[in-house]
Amino acid sequence: MHRDGVSTLPLILAFCLGSSTVLALDPSQPPGGNFDLSHWKLQMPTLGGVLTCTNLGVDETNSVALEAGFTNAYFYTGTDGAMVFWAPNNGAITSGSSDPRSELRELIKPNPTGNGDVNVNWIPYGTHILDATCKVWQVSSMAGASKKVIIGQIHAQSGAALPTVKLQYNNGSIEGMVKTNSTDDGSDKKWVFKTNVGLSNNITYQIKVVNGLVSIVMNGVTNSLNIFQSDPNYTNSTQYFKAGNYNQDGNCSSSSNDGARVAFYAVSLFHAPSITNQPASQTVTVGSNVTFIVGAAGNPPLNYFWRRNGTNLTGKTNATLSIPDVQLTNAGQYSVIITDSVGTVNSVVTSSVATLTVLPTPPTADFTAAPTNGVAPVNVAFSDASAGSPTSWDWNFGDMGTSALQNPSYTYTTAGVYTVRLIASNGGGSSTNTKTAYINVITPLQSWSNFYGVPADTADADGDGVSNTNEFLTGFNPTDPTASAHIISIASSASDMTITYLGANGDTTYAGGPSSRTNVLEYSAGAADGSYTNSFVSTGINQVLSNGTGSGCVTNLVDPGGATNTPSRYYRIRVMVP
Repeated sequence: MHRDGVSTLPLILAFCLGSSTVLALDPSQPPGGNFDLSHWKLQMPTLGGVLTCTNLGVDETNSVALEAGFTNAYFYTGTDGAMVFWAPNNGAITSGSSDPRSELRELIKPNPTGNGDVNVNWIPYGTHILDATCKVWQVSSMAGASKKVIIGQIHAQSGAALPTVKLQYNNGSIEGMVKTNSTDDGSDKKWVFKTNVGLSNNITYQIKVVNGLVSIVMNGVTNSLNIFQSDPNYTNSTQYFKAGNYNQDGNCSSSSNDGARVAFYAVSLFHAPSITNQPASQTVTVGSNVTFIVGAAGNPPLNYFWRRNGTNLTGKTNATLSIPDVQLTNAGQYSVIITDSVGTVNSVVTSSVATLTVLPTPPTADFTAAPTNGVAPVNVAFSDASAGSPTSWDWNFGDMGTSALQNPSYTYTTAGVYTVRLIASNGGGSSTNTKTAYINVITPLQSWSNFYGVPADTADADGDGVSNTNEFLTGFNPTDPTASAHIISIASSASDMTITYLGANGDTTYAGGPSSRTNVLEYSAGAADGSYTNSFVSTGINQVLSNGTGSGCVTNLVDPGGATNTPSRYYRIRVMVP
């Protein structure tokens, strides 16, 4: 129904022609067995079963008979299962018309004992849809015939009762017309949407009305017209759909075998109210009173069914929904299903979602971490221990590192003492917890120095000729004078030289200590007098030794052909530091 303050919307017209696959239908069934005809009546080109070619009225069949299987020569099932409408040129016509028809007329309220209550129709507010797929099999072959047939309409019931929208096949073209003035039959705005449309070509159309916006689509082409602006009387004009065969070549001199024949493969109706004011989202605090309101227009009575998170709320069936003393559990997505009854055509529309946000009390931030100290790099697992159900977390780890996870892990790569801060928040506010000097990270050198109790400098704590820092780098115990990389013996075997040595194999006795070291065999060429230079180069032979405890391990390396070198070689072991 019309409501004050509802804005007028444009009418959009387009027309669809396609080659879509025809739906599977049963040729053995009458039309009422393949199609839902419960809200239609049929007007035929006969009066008393005769092609009278007069305007004294036509035969009509109600929805009960159609559903029960009515069929005759002018309304029958084709060999492909289609619902066929046949209207000879010399058929009977309705009052005020000059052309015959075999056509369905929408019945909003079917009457089992008659042709239906034609005074119950719909207005352009709400949503109203006619979908159909058809083929024009035959048009008039008479000389001078227009070869036109109307296949779909929106027709006014009130006022001048003129067709508001017409779709017609016009000698190979598909056309759409919209009447700009509800009382002027000559005010049609016409568009040609497709030409070169042959007989028996598939035609798929949809006529849709949404609060005055009428759309008919064809191959992406759209034309528009605001009928509410062109004629405000349309806002209160009752309408109904028509579909079938309205032959535009009525002629009493015509043969009974000449006329228009249209086959329908799909036809359906839909009606629903429209929402004029959507329920609005709200943000409130615990204990508040909340009211959601929806505005709707349509064919009364309107029924309301409120939902939260998609579930119906028992007993909430008014245009307003009140929630007193709101708690956190009331938060959610609220919507309302609205139905009307266009006669017995039940229809439904669902509102947009209105979010109810209920703000809780702010949380109290707290957290723990493990470990809180170690040798770089240290991976620390932080755990949120905040009270009050926070929904977001803002971590600052003290070295410019941050995270928004609830329970993040973070790796400290640089030695230092770090202060950690957590801001825990929810819809009600936030809380900050700062723990000063919470994470203590030291270098591997600091760990080594603390463990052995020697300074990290160039002094030689154990007197083995290797400085403290070099003992750290090579992975030897700085308090053990026997622990340093050195050659123990060299022996020749045929042409090879075997070098036995104490090699570095790491030091895992302190936190962060190396688990392995690489030992490289190097040599320098000797002089004739037995001397040698300090220009050592790699033999290309090395060993990786691991799992040590700072004391090293005795092992050997073989220099193939080393015994045959001239001049002789002088060897040493170099420990590689990563």
